[in-house]
Amino acid sequence: MAEQKTNFTFPCTFPIKIMGLPNVGLEEFVKGTLEEHVEEPTSIDIKVRESSNGNYISVTATFTAHSKEQLDKIYRKMTAHKHVKMVL
Repeated sequence: MAEQKTNFTFPCTFPIKIMGLPNVGLEEFVKGTLEEHVEEPTSIDIKVRESSNGNYISVTATFTAHSKEQLDKIYRKMTAHKHVKMVL
């Protein structure tokens, strides 16, 4: 299959931000998903931040992306999770 068009030049450092409900294992889900899809899982940098009222958390993960197909797979899995409210 031919590589899909994208504005990114691969490989590149890619940040992804997932927002969702707290206390449901969201950080572990994000980490596990990225470990499945990232060639160098030990290089994943994860930062977690709670909203000011504590209703949501954001998990920002930065990793080396190698293709649009890889990013599409990650986005599909993240957005399918019932506790994820937004993926940026």
